[in-house]
Amino acid sequence: MGTVYKPDEIRALADFAHSHELLLHMDGARIANAAASENLTLRQATGDLGVDILSFGGTKNASSEPRP
Repeated sequence: MGTVYKPDEIRALADFAHSHELLLHMDGARIANAAASENLTLRQATGDLGVDILSFGGTKNASSEPRP
């Protein structure tokens, strides 16, 4: 089970970070699933909410094939 932050929660985190001259980094390991669960595009779930840096790897989102 993972936590899916609501858009207003991400915006609040971004606002707090930016008010302290910080950047907001989001680990995007499961961002595709989180965005889909909120019916958002990736842009709407990240940049539009104030996320400055997104690390997005394909290993958890890109393939349904089991790894050896």
